[in-house]
Amino acid sequence: MSEETTSAVRSRSAMRICTWLCRCGWLAMLWCLGLAPAPVRCGSGEYRPPVAFFATPQSANFLSTGLGGYVGVGYTHAWQTPLSGHEGDRWQLGSLGLFYRPTRWLLLLVRGGLYQRLGAAKRQAAPRILLSGDSLHDVEDFEVHAVVLLWSGGAGRRALSFRLGMRLPNTNQHQGMGTNTSDLFFSLHWGMAVGRVQLILDGGVGILTAPLETNSQNDVALYGAAVLWPVGRDVWLGAEVNGFFTTRHVIPAGTESRGVARLGGHWQRGAAGLEVYGQIGLTRRSGKLGGGLLLTWWLPW
Repeated sequence: MSEETTSAVRSRSAMRICTWLCRCGWLAMLWCLGLAPAPVRCGSGEYRPPVAFFATPQSANFLSTGLGGYVGVGYTHAWQTPLSGHEGDRWQLGSLGLFYRPTRWLLLLVRGGLYQRLGAAKRQAAPRILLSGDSLHDVEDFEVHAVVLLWSGGAGRRALSFRLGMRLPNTNQHQGMGTNTSDLFFSLHWGMAVGRVQLILDGGVGILTAPLETNSQNDVALYGAAVLWPVGRDVWLGAEVNGFFTTRHVIPAGTESRGVARLGGHWQRGAAGLEVYGQIGLTRRSGKLGGGLLLTWWLPW
């Protein structure tokens, strides 16, 4: 073999090695950025998280196209109203949610509650809102969210989405159980798979209207983290932390920091599902202990 031929072979070999190293480097960089594929399987089918997942929109990245919803009840011990400051056991009856995903790039969510009741065991000495009787009751503020999938490599891969949400003023401000304000939420959701476990992170900004102050608002930081673990073909375990916090020294009434940590499970049987969870409050106003039960349904296409 001549020197020219040997040199050409060496050049081609070096070029192949460089190309292979470049591809490995790109894959490593994509993995660090959360964009590399990570397939997830549950049983013999493709992994799909529960519909409601404790009635939060965090699992929106990973739902297939279709229509679904939930109805449920909830209980929180030592919960404080945002306006009156009264504290007691809160019952949520008729919690509702509706999911609609026309395409894999868009998910619409409406959620709220038909009835909530607070047995005020501890009253404020000088409440902002007077309490008549031994309890408060009202509807819940409804929320509308739109989740847009910004990037996804396909089923089971890592994904990034943007959520725009609005809280509508449905509660009675004289009852003080809700703020009766229009609030906006902006957040990014990022998800990845580690083996069979699904990890979800989100963060953003909320613009909360101060209900008792004219032309005033409080910009708060939204945070959330969730883990979904399929333990069988039809059973998932889940945990999440969700809430918002404010860094202002003088906080407008009704915009104080709130957050909860939840742990529970989801059982799916065909189109119907059952979700049970327990929770603990992360702030004084969020209550101490609580839990809930959700009946879900999902019709994919």
